[in-house]
Amino acid sequence: MVKSKGFSLVELMLATVLLTLVMYSGYFAYGTYTSSWTKRGNAFWSQVSGNVKIDAIGRMFQGAKAYIVKTQNDQYSIFFNADEGLVQFVTASPIFSDGDAVIELRVVETEDDVNLVYRESPLLDAPLIQQGEVRIWADQFTLLKGYQGIELSFYGWKDYQEAAAAFAQEDDFSAEKSWYKQHTIEEHRILPEIVKLALHKEDSNAVELSFSVSEGSLLQLFSYYNSVEQ
Repeated sequence: MVKSKGFSLVELMLATVLLTLVMYSGYFAYGTYTSSWTKRGNAFWSQVSGNVKIDAIGRMFQGAKAYIVKTQNDQYSIFFNADEGLVQFVTASPIFSDGDAVIELRVVETEDDVNLVYRESPLLDAPLIQQGEVRIWADQFTLLKGYQGIELSFYGWKDYQEAAAAFAQEDDFSAEKSWYKQHTIEEHRILPEIVKLALHKEDSNAVELSFSVSEGSLLQLFSYYNSVEQ
């Protein structure tokens, strides 16, 4: 009878070391590739004209999705969080990703000027389930720069209650849509109708750009509630 011979401890250790080296090489190559791709993307967008960048911002807002998350108040709301210097939402028209992505436009002040920084996190990599989840931003670059001031404002219903009352056409309802400077997930719960971007240059009047946002978010939120209750 021939006795079978297994692997020795030395052979197992050598195999483990070789496997570790192969995995590290693959990880390093992938990191180098993605870093290089991001740098090329940033270099490309740094050379793009202002009009093309403004058009890209417009497509982001027009592609805004009624992406529903659970808030810290244990309610379902459409993910759109914003104030004068920040806006976060889900769009079908991000700059880098092929599919839907969470994007952020943030106003950043430096010693010399004020810039608008763009960040993107694909939903394919990590779905967004609940408000407050920490995102890993796959891409980031300065979209607009060289301004003296940049401000965001929003147009729509003051809160979810007003939007729901207007939809129900209640007899005693008298509120109107208005401009406001802070859009919270807990209070508004739906998308705004218009986003205004004010760009201030030195010794010149501000340029105000208005972007329409996808309509029908209230109905989509109602529909989601109905599906959950059934």
